[in-house]
Amino acid sequence: MRFLSILLLLSSFAANAQELFKLKGKIQNPTEDKLVITLYRNWVEEPEDYNLFLDSTNQFSFEASLDDMAYLDINYGLNGVLFQIIEPGDDIFLDVDAVDFYESFLPAGKGSEKWLYYLSHRKRFELVTDAERDLFKYIKDGPEVYGGKLKALRKQQLALLDEFRRNVSEDFFRLRRADITGRIDQYYLDYLISNDMLNMVMNNFETKTINPKLQDKSFEYGFFVESLLEAYKASVGTIDEEGVLDDYTFLKYAFTRDLIGKPIAERLIAHKLSGDLDINGYTNDSETAIRNFSEFAKNEQYLSFLNTKLAMIKGKALGEAAPNFTLLDTEGQAFSLKDFRGKKLLIVFWASWCEPCLKDLTYLPIISNYFKNAKNLNILNIAIDTPEDFASVVSKGENASKSGRANPNSEFLKAYGIHTVPSYLLIDENGNWLEDQLIEPSFDEGRGLIKQMETIFSEN
Repeated sequence: MRFLSILLLLSSFAANAQELFKLKGKIQNPTEDKLVITLYRNWVEEPEDYNLFLDSTNQFSFEASLDDMAYLDINYGLNGVLFQIIEPGDDIFLDVDAVDFYESFLPAGKGSEKWLYYLSHRKRFELVTDAERDLFKYIKDGPEVYGGKLKALRKQQLALLDEFRRNVSEDFFRLRRADITGRIDQYYLDYLISNDMLNMVMNNFETKTINPKLQDKSFEYGFFVESLLEAYKASVGTIDEEGVLDDYTFLKYAFTRDLIGKPIAERLIAHKLSGDLDINGYTNDSETAIRNFSEFAKNEQYLSFLNTKLAMIKGKALGEAAPNFTLLDTEGQAFSLKDFRGKKLLIVFWASWCEPCLKDLTYLPIISNYFKNAKNLNILNIAIDTPEDFASVVSKGENASKSGRANPNSEFLKAYGIHTVPSYLLIDENGNWLEDQLIEPSFDEGRGLIKQMETIFSEN
């Protein structure tokens, strides 16, 4: 299956005090027509990916509503910056030359001091001295020497961060300290593991030096704590069961033994539970684990996300009724799911800015005509667009039984579990889930999807 263009969605959960994060910029001497941006609001919910196409003047623009610090990746061709901490209210302008991406990378505007810090960190510790790579030549000198070099490197990196402290927020400063600590601790943990020193893993790290809430938020420190617990599990000879209930029990045990704080425990448990739903779908164990987690956890965002995800996957897995909806068609008339009763319904989710979507739409008439004689299929095109964007491309969706539009952050998309475009769903004659893993219409000029749908129809 080809790489999916990703739907421009705002946060899955509303917040009381959200502010916009704004990112604009210009690419000099462009070699690609788009940037790919990944936004990480936390480490449980799925990251949000965005394709930002350059306009006629090679400029791009992006906005997202934030209620807390987040992390951002920017990728342009083979170049990019990863896991940059961003904050609500930032308003950044980037001027970048594609021929010399890193040397020309010039941020300006509110919040740009953080980006200048990252550039300084890169030049001092990754480009000129390659300090982190030089660490490996000390591995053979034993844990004390290698550990001493790591402490020295941590001190140097924190000293650079201190130089920027007056120009960045205290929240950024503390979170970035946690990232640095987590990265350095991960190096030493990897050393202990590779040298069969598992008996030393819990005695060589002070997990209480980083505030528990920062451990939950920090990318690097959270990753380190997860690795540390896996090493601890191996050191005490715990059988590594793969069941989701076993994962839940162990992580809760780690909290009750005071090995980790509650915020990071909730993060790690929620991440495990979400991953299990992705891999295994609905199971009785997953529902039990999430119910137990709901009694243990205090993080309402994680709880809401997991319960919503469980309900959606459970409903699809059991063939239950798809959520009802009311949308407007291209004539401004309201329609709902019940209007399609009596025929199977193929729902197509697309967007005006999504090139693979527009290609798929050209093959939908083939699908429609093939099933036309049987008179057992309706096609519903849903554009995930602003009213302005939809108005410019509305004709591209008119080859369906009906076309409409949904707002990018609508409850309708959340209810249907739509995170990417293009996406396709089949609903049966009675309005129940039928299939959510469909071949793209453009694959094999529509023949692949027709064959798949015929098989599904013959079995139901």
